[in-house]
Amino acid sequence: MKKWFMLAPAALLVATLAGCSVHVASDKNSNYDSNWQKAQKENRKNLSALEIGMSKDQVQTIMGYSDLNEAFQKDGKLVQLWYYRTQHVKSDSRTTKDECTPLVIVDGQLVGWGEAALQSL
Repeated sequence: MKKWFMLAPAALLVATLAGCSVHVASDKNSNYDSNWQKAQKENRKNLSALEIGMSKDQVQTIMGYSDLNEAFQKDGKLVQLWYYRTQHVKSDSRTTKDECTPLVIVDGQLVGWGEAALQSL
């Protein structure tokens, strides 16, 4: 009988704590998810403020820093491709070109954006 009195509180404690858990990872992933979703939404909104002929400094003021970028020379002109994330394709914690809208800047001037501008090079 004395043994029961000693085991009862321990059993009650185990039963009470068995339902408790902390899931930290989902909070972190949730925050990550909301960050890229906000960035995509902001980038789509900012694209509507762009105008052909803007300087690259004006573009960067509106859009911020690009997620990906490339640069090369073509016909003696400096071509810069700035990629901004605008759509979700795959949940892999990576931003890829197929999730981005490209901006085409030639000799420091915005000449276009989107796939059509990219294909015109």
